[in-house]
Amino acid sequence: MATTLQDIVQRIQIIAPQISGDPLSGARHLPESWAEPTQCFANAERKAREAGGSAITGWYFHFRDVAALPGRSYIIAVHHAVWLAPDKKLTDVTPFHSDPKHRPLVVNGDTVLFLVDQEAVPLQSASAGLALPSWFFPMTDDG
Repeated sequence: MATTLQDIVQRIQIIAPQISGDPLSGARHLPESWAEPTQCFANAERKAREAGGSAITGWYFHFRDVAALPGRSYIIAVHHAVWLAPDKKLTDVTPFHSDPKHRPLVVNGDTVLFLVDQEAVPLQSASAGLALPSWFFPMTDDG
């Protein structure tokens, strides 16, 4: 039986509290022309400087089937940042990766499922924020 988007979202709702006590929500995907893929922390910070609001850290999600184990799949929570606009709406200003398997889970056509985590502060290098390690969860409790 194929896994549906509804199945994946329901599983994320179960695992989200293990990652963060902050809310699971959505961020509308409206990439800026100047934004760079994989540079979400810098992109969100720049948008906040230019338009007000703030950068918010958290996690977005990927879903993967395990090719070697038919019927098995998992969810990956990937450290990410989005822009919190002055009107309190979340917007993902970062373009998606060119490889579809590295694109986040999208619901309702243009909304990235996003788990706010204000404690998920990126590591810092001399010039950029560096993502925290990803979280991996089996799609079912039996592994």
